[in-house]
Amino acid sequence: MSVVLGPNNYGKSQTHMVRVSRSTDEHELTDLTVSVALAGDLAATHLSGDNSAVLPTDTQKNTVFAFARSGVGAVEEFGLRLARHFVDSQPSITRARVSLAEHGWRHVGPHSFVRSQEGTRTTTVTYDGASVWVVSGITDLMLLSST
Repeated sequence: MSVVLGPNNYGKSQTHMVRVSRSTDEHELTDLTVSVALAGDLAATHLSGDNSAVLPTDTQKNTVFAFARSGVGAVEEFGLRLARHFVDSQPSITRARVSLAEHGWRHVGPHSFVRSQEGTRTTTVTYDGASVWVVSGITDLMLLSST
Protein backbone atom coordinates (compact mmCIF):
# COMPACT_ATOMS: atom_id res chain seq x y z
CA MET A 1 0.00 0.00 0.00
CA SER A 2 1.32 3.42 -0.99
CA VAL A 3 0.66 6.50 1.13
CA VAL A 4 0.29 9.82 -0.70
CA LEU A 5 0.59 13.21 0.94
CA GLY A 6 -2.62 15.15 0.36
CA PRO A 7 -3.19 18.88 0.03
CA ASN A 8 -1.64 20.82 2.89
CA ASN A 9 -0.85 24.34 3.98
CA TYR A 10 0.93 26.18 6.76
CA GLY A 11 1.22 29.76 7.88
CA LYS A 12 1.25 32.40 10.55
CA SER A 13 -1.94 32.97 12.48
CA GLN A 14 -3.14 35.97 14.46
CA THR A 15 -0.50 38.62 13.71
CA HIS A 16 -1.81 41.69 15.53
CA MET A 17 -0.78 44.94 13.89
CA VAL A 18 -1.64 48.43 15.14
CA ARG A 19 -0.54 51.42 13.06
CA VAL A 20 -0.90 55.03 14.21
CA SER A 21 -0.71 57.71 11.54
CA ARG A 22 0.36 61.05 12.97
CA SER A 23 0.42 62.94 9.66
CA THR A 24 -2.51 65.19 10.68
CA ASP A 25 -3.50 66.93 13.91
CA GLU A 26 -6.05 64.18 14.52
CA HIS A 27 -4.24 60.83 14.56
CA GLU A 28 -5.62 57.86 12.62
CA LEU A 29 -5.53 54.31 13.97
CA THR A 30 -5.49 51.04 12.01
CA ASP A 31 -5.89 47.85 14.05
CA LEU A 32 -5.70 44.53 12.18
CA THR A 33 -5.36 40.87 12.99
CA VAL A 34 -3.85 39.05 10.01
CA SER A 35 -3.57 35.30 9.39
CA VAL A 36 -1.65 33.81 6.46
CA ALA A 37 -1.98 30.28 5.04
CA LEU A 38 0.40 29.21 2.26
CA ALA A 39 0.18 26.11 0.05
CA GLY A 40 2.29 24.69 -2.74
CA ASP A 41 5.01 22.19 -3.47
CA LEU A 42 5.87 21.32 0.13
CA ALA A 43 6.02 17.52 -0.10
CA ALA A 44 9.78 17.40 0.66
CA THR A 45 9.15 19.33 3.85
CA HIS A 46 6.75 16.70 5.15
CA LEU A 47 8.36 13.58 3.69
CA SER A 48 12.08 14.20 4.21
CA GLY A 49 12.33 17.26 6.48
CA ASP A 50 13.71 19.54 3.75
CA ASN A 51 12.56 23.03 4.78
CA SER A 52 14.21 24.91 1.90
CA ALA A 53 10.82 25.63 0.28
CA VAL A 54 9.25 26.92 3.51
CA LEU A 55 8.81 30.64 4.11
CA PRO A 56 9.31 30.98 7.88
CA THR A 57 6.35 32.18 9.92
CA ASP A 58 8.42 35.03 11.37
CA THR A 59 9.07 36.20 7.80
CA GLN A 60 5.33 36.11 7.12
CA LYS A 61 4.68 38.19 10.27
CA ASN A 62 7.46 40.66 9.41
CA THR A 63 6.08 41.00 5.87
CA VAL A 64 2.71 42.09 7.30
CA PHE A 65 4.46 44.77 9.38
CA ALA A 66 6.69 45.89 6.49
CA PHE A 67 3.78 46.22 4.06
CA ALA A 68 1.78 48.21 6.65
CA ARG A 69 4.56 50.81 6.90
CA SER A 70 3.58 52.15 3.48
CA GLY A 71 -0.10 52.29 4.51
CA VAL A 72 -2.90 49.78 4.73
CA GLY A 73 -5.80 51.39 2.88
CA ALA A 74 -8.79 49.12 2.34
CA VAL A 75 -8.28 45.77 4.04
CA GLU A 76 -9.22 43.95 0.83
CA GLU A 77 -6.44 45.72 -1.06
CA PHE A 78 -3.94 45.14 1.75
CA GLY A 79 -4.81 41.42 1.86
CA LEU A 80 -4.43 41.17 -1.91
CA ARG A 81 -1.01 42.90 -1.80
CA LEU A 82 0.14 40.38 0.79
CA ALA A 83 -1.29 37.33 -1.01
CA ARG A 84 0.23 38.35 -4.35
CA HIS A 85 3.59 38.97 -2.70
CA PHE A 86 3.71 35.54 -1.06
CA VAL A 87 2.77 33.68 -4.25
CA ASP A 88 4.71 35.79 -6.75
CA SER A 89 7.95 35.96 -4.72
CA GLN A 90 8.17 32.33 -3.54
CA PRO A 91 8.66 29.66 -6.26
CA SER A 92 7.34 26.85 -4.05
CA ILE A 93 4.15 28.70 -3.01
CA THR A 94 1.22 28.40 -5.42
CA ARG A 95 -1.64 29.67 -3.23
CA ALA A 96 -1.97 32.16 -0.41
CA ARG A 97 -4.99 32.80 1.76
CA VAL A 98 -4.82 35.98 3.84
CA SER A 99 -7.55 36.54 6.43
CA LEU A 100 -7.88 39.94 8.04
CA ALA A 101 -10.01 41.34 10.85
CA GLU A 102 -10.15 45.13 11.07
CA HIS A 103 -10.99 46.28 14.59
CA GLY A 104 -12.73 49.65 14.56
CA TRP A 105 -11.87 52.57 16.80
CA ARG A 106 -13.55 55.95 17.04
CA HIS A 107 -12.09 59.24 18.19
CA VAL A 108 -12.85 60.61 21.65
CA GLY A 109 -10.19 63.30 21.20
CA PRO A 110 -7.53 64.14 18.63
CA HIS A 111 -5.18 61.49 20.04
CA SER A 112 -7.60 59.26 21.97
CA PHE A 113 -9.75 56.37 20.81
CA VAL A 114 -12.40 54.01 22.12
CA ARG A 115 -13.08 50.60 20.59
CA SER A 116 -16.04 50.75 18.21
CA GLN A 117 -19.10 48.67 19.00
CA GLU A 118 -20.08 48.55 15.32
CA GLY A 119 -18.61 45.11 14.63
CA THR A 120 -15.36 43.91 13.14
CA ARG A 121 -14.75 44.03 9.37
CA THR A 122 -13.47 40.73 8.05
CA THR A 123 -11.86 39.88 4.74
CA THR A 124 -10.35 36.71 3.31
CA VAL A 125 -8.28 36.98 0.12
CA THR A 126 -7.20 33.85 -1.77
CA TYR A 127 -4.74 34.12 -4.65
CA ASP A 128 -3.29 31.27 -6.72
CA GLY A 129 -1.12 33.17 -9.17
CA ALA A 130 -3.92 33.55 -11.71
CA SER A 131 -7.22 34.16 -9.96
CA VAL A 132 -8.32 36.07 -6.88
CA TRP A 133 -11.22 35.34 -4.55
CA VAL A 134 -12.23 37.94 -1.94
CA VAL A 135 -14.92 37.48 0.71
CA SER A 136 -15.69 40.32 3.13
CA GLY A 137 -18.19 40.82 5.92
CA ILE A 138 -18.80 42.01 9.47
CA THR A 139 -18.71 39.99 12.68
CA ASP A 140 -19.97 40.91 16.15
CA LEU A 141 -22.41 43.49 14.77
CA MET A 142 -25.33 43.87 17.12
CA LEU A 143 -28.53 45.40 15.75
CA LEU A 144 -31.91 45.80 17.36
CA SER A 145 -35.03 46.94 15.61
CA SER A 146 -37.93 47.83 17.90
CA THR A 147 -40.51 47.94 15.17
